[in-house]
Amino acid sequence: MGKDQTKASDHPSTNALDGLPKQEGLLEAAFVSFRGTSNGALEDSPELDEERTYVVRAKCVERKHKRNKDHEERIVTVMEIEWMREQGKAPAADPNQGSLLTVVANDEATGEDVEPADETEGGE
Repeated sequence: MGKDQTKASDHPSTNALDGLPKQEGLLEAAFVSFRGTSNGALEDSPELDEERTYVVRAKCVERKHKRNKDHEERIVTVMEIEWMREQGKAPAADPNQGSLLTVVANDEATGEDVEPADETEGGE
């Protein structure tokens, strides 16, 4: 047999997907910009040029199409900071938030819920 002298461009594709039209992405990707400040002062604030990672909750307040200097159109969203904390540290306690647990005693004999006994009255 002789040496194959054909190029890849000479052969038709056997990939059935090549015949389908190109599709745009289903989701529009956007560049994100943040604005605002923390909802309270940071107890251990970073030094100049120090890098830290934060957990941030933000609300989208603006969404726009913008053309950069290369005439490329982009979607830009502006996020307003609502809440933030340093990653790995517990969020500050909110004094206005009630307990997540409700203590209910159960009478083992009847199986009915009863008010928990107040340990300050006559008990040790």
